[in-house]
Formats: sequence, structure tokens, C-alpha cells
Amino acid sequence: MKPYSAIACAVGVLFVLAACQDPTQYAAMESADAPALERGRDIGASMAALRDGAIAAAEAVERKIVYTATVSLRVERFDGAPDTVREMVAEHGGYIADEQLHSRPGRPRSGDWTVRVPVEQYEAFLEAVSGMGELDSLRQQAEEVTEEYYDLQARLDNKRREEDRLLELLAHETASLEDVLNVERVLSSVREEIERHEGRLRVLRGQITLSTVTITVIEMRGYAPEEQAGFAARLSRAWDESLAGLFAAVQWVIIAVAAALPWLIVFGAPVIAVAALGRRAWRRARR
Repeated sequence: MKPYSAIACAVGVLFVLAACQDPTQYAAMESADAPALERGRDIGASMAALRDGAIAAAEAVERKIVYTATVSLRVERFDGAPDTVREMVAEHGGYIADEQLHSRPGRPRSGDWTVRVPVEQYEAFLEAVSGMGELDSLRQQAEEVTEEYYDLQARLDNKRREEDRLLELLAHETASLEDVLNVERVLSSVREEIERHEGRLRVLRGQITLSTVTITVIEMRGYAPEEQAGFAARLSRAWDESLAGLFAAVQWVIIAVAAALPWLIVFGAPVIAVAALGRRAWRRARR
């Protein structure tokens, strides 16, 4: 038999054996692997659902941010500045928490305000205030307190549940006096913590819902930026400052003399009288 004939016969035998195999064997193998495949698909679906749920929960948490700003301005005339600040605060739904006005002879007048405005009006209010005059400085801060806020909320909920359990214990009539006293002592401590958490949450809610803006307004009184001031402006400003300083010095001298005058009258008159008598006696002695 030729070699290629033997090879052909061998291939034919293999085909016959494959045809004689039980076809249910492969079906059994597939059915045996089916539960494992199903379990794998179930685990993958569960992990995907957990991932989607975690992402949705993270997106559902509302961020808690405290906004604060400090604004410093210069105005040509300070006369209308306080009224302008009050009107702007009222227009943006806020209120003035603190107001200080400063005025001294020979000095530029100024004012400081601490203002609380709703956080949704924060940007609009800053823009309006910055347009009052020449902006010296503007500083903004945003502090995120999301973690602290929700941590306090969770602690407060836990303490309230603990308070409910302690009240249930006190409701039992079978408890002994010692047990009642112990429960009341623990209950008092729990209520103190509840009040502390509630107080801190109130502060945080106030800071979150109302932004804080500190405003300083100073009267220019001849002020000009150095890069824009020419020789005439610098000379005029130097003259005004020198004149203001001279007036202030003269006023202080007059005030000092007026303050010292009663002392000079009380103590100076006897000294002058004694000196006059001494001088007269000395003249007589010389004669």
C-alpha cells in the first residue's frame, strides 16, 4: 500500500469514530458549565449595580460650602456710602450684622460692614459692591463642610435614638430607684450632646445658607494711585496731608493747653505769689 493511501485510510477511520461518538456528551458538558456561567453573569451584574448605586448616592449628596469675602474700596466722597451699602444689602435680601463708621478731624472718613446675604445672591452682591468705588482688594474663600455637616447629622440621629431607648427604660415601672437614677444620669449626658450637635448644625446651616461679606470703604480725600499720579497730583496731595497734619497738631496743642489751664490756675497762682513775695523781700534786703 502506498503511503498516501495509508494516510487517507487513517483519516477516514477518525471521521467514522467521531460520527459514532454520543452527541449528548457535549450537551452534558455544556449543561454542567451552565450554572457557573450563570453565577458569573449574576456576580458581574451585582457588582455593576453596586457601582451604579454608589455613583448615584455620591451624586445625590448635596455639597455644603461656606462662602466668605472681604472687599476694600475707596470712594471720592464718603457722605452717601453708608446709605448705598444699606440699599444694596436690602436689594439682595441680606442684613447688616455689624456696622462701624469712623470720622476724625483732618482724617479720611471710613466705614466697616459685616453683611450676610443669601448664597444665591453672593456673586451679584459682590459685583454690585465692587462697583461702588475704586477697588483696593477683593478676597474670596469657599470652605467645604460637607463631611462635617453629614457627620454631625448622623451623630445627632444616633443620639436621638439613644434618647428614645433611655426614655423607654424609664417608662418601665419595675425598674429600681438605682436603675432609674443611672438611666437619668446617662439621659442627661445624651441630651447635652444632642444640644451641642444641634447648636453646631444651626451654625453650619446659617453659614451655608447665608454668605458673609466684610466691606471696608475709605474716603479718598485726594488719593491717587502711584502709577497714575503726576507731579501736580503728588504736590497737591503732599500739601493737603501737610496742612491736615498742621491743623491736627494745632488742635492737639490747644486741647492740651485747655486741659492744663485749671492745674496752672490752682497750682501756678500760689507759686507766682510766693515768687513775687520773695522777689520783693530780696529787693528790700538789697536796699
